[in-house]
Amino acid sequence: MLYFVSKNFGSFLRRNKNSPTKKYVSKIYFEAISVGVALALKEKPSLIEKENIDTSWLESEEFNKVLGTVFNTHSPKLIKNRIHFVKEALIQYNGGN
Repeated sequence: MLYFVSKNFGSFLRRNKNSPTKKYVSKIYFEAISVGVALALKEKPSLIEKENIDTSWLESEEFNKVLGTVFNTHSPKLIKNRIHFVKEALIQYNGGN
């Protein structure tokens, strides 16, 4: 799972590499990516072979909606929705290497 994440999400795990105060991704992105990837790989093991997949959906309006707002990002429903969003986006991915 970590190998897949490093090949496909490495640059995304650093939100703003030029900012001295916000160098790394927030916990809500980390949990969604790590757990969502693990579940997707469990369901579709062939994903492990993919490199440089299209992750533009991480910056989509739809994904931003499941992230929640500043004061409700940790509700169980939103956590589950974020993880499910990442898992489904990966499972539906049909691009090449």
